[in-house]
Amino acid sequence: MNIALIRTMDSQGRIVIPAEIRKQMKLSDGDALELENVGMELLLRKCPTHLNGKEEMASYLSVLYSVIHCCIAICSEAHILVSAGIYLPEGTPVTEELAELVADGQELISAENCPVYPVSNTRQPVCAFFPILREDREPLALLLCSRTGQHLSEMELGCAKLVAAVIANKIK
Repeated sequence: MNIALIRTMDSQGRIVIPAEIRKQMKLSDGDALELENVGMELLLRKCPTHLNGKEEMASYLSVLYSVIHCCIAICSEAHILVSAGIYLPEGTPVTEELAELVADGQELISAENCPVYPVSNTRQPVCAFFPILREDREPLALLLCSRTGQHLSEMELGCAKLVAAVIANKIK
């Protein structure tokens, strides 16, 4: 059922989304909304849950990258969300093997005998995989991709695991 109501915008550009629309769209406090203007129309969409906190995830990756200098990314079962130290644009589809790992939610460190690649066109395999499990949300994962001959120390792996845990707890 479509609902059409007229609301007045205040001097700061705010409008109130009526309760019946919030209920129908399952909107709650803190949900991210996307605005798009098409001609003289304004479209308002609920952002997919995996996009909530994307900027905050990028800042955590930036800090982690400054410490371990390893190619890192956060992905969902379908695509890359953010990355650092490697060119993996947002929205790049992940490989089937990686999608299965994300869905399974199991930690993985070094799969040299059976390498998993984040995307189909990269030569850098995943050397560590840390699930980011958030309550009632789509599962995500923090990936570390090795460069040729690069081995990560226990401290570097521990830092990555800690960042994955922080993201799971901070980004709802």
